[in-house]
Amino acid sequence: MKKRLRMFCIIAFLCYISNHINASHVISLFLRPYPSVITPQKIARNAEKIKQPARLAYYSIKSLMHDPRTSGIFAAYRGYLTVSNYNGQILFPNKETKPIVQLLFTTRLTPIVMIGSTIHHWKLEEGTPAQLYKCERKQDEETENFYWETEEVSLPESLSIPAGTVWIVAAPQKVYVPLGISLTDKTQNFILPAVYVKKDIMKLKNALYILNIKHFFLPVKKEFLREALNIREMVLDA
Repeated sequence: MKKRLRMFCIIAFLCYISNHINASHVISLFLRPYPSVITPQKIARNAEKIKQPARLAYYSIKSLMHDPRTSGIFAAYRGYLTVSNYNGQILFPNKETKPIVQLLFTTRLTPIVMIGSTIHHWKLEEGTPAQLYKCERKQDEETENFYWETEEVSLPESLSIPAGTVWIVAAPQKVYVPLGISLTDKTQNFILPAVYVKKDIMKLKNALYILNIKHFFLPVKKEFLREALNIREMVLDA
């Protein structure tokens, strides 16, 4: 009886998964901490600071409240809004038909409203620093290997953001985007090259700004499936 009940539960679960979960191909981007160089001068300054009892207590409390630099950074793409997880990963459902993704780094955009709360497009805010990059997947003719080629491109003169742009809410001077070639595989999932986040990024300030415009976006729906040795994270199609 118990075996039949267990088998029935398994079949019901598999039917639910097949009927209700429509996993989408994804655009995946990892944010990594920008490496910092520790010089003898910096070590000497830090050694002097911790000699003061008040500073020692400050650094002890700060270490207990450690917040990964690459988590909690907002990003938007084609009407979706998400935030980087503890590992610094950003996931979106892949809506592109060509292997080209543009990355925009800026802290503010202006919505151009068409009807009600329907956004026609987004525009760059004048006076707010911004940088735009293009990642295009190509194949080497000799080796037949696939790779992403990343290059910085000029901002549009109209200040209108092209459709399909991944907007990462960060000041361009607070991140480092490696240019050139990065090896990849040919799949429907776009695994973009990593972006490096510098230590003094203003995550809280950027998050407070997002509160003003979050109603224009849909959240990214995710599903977690337990497998034999790990838990698989999927992005669901809207």
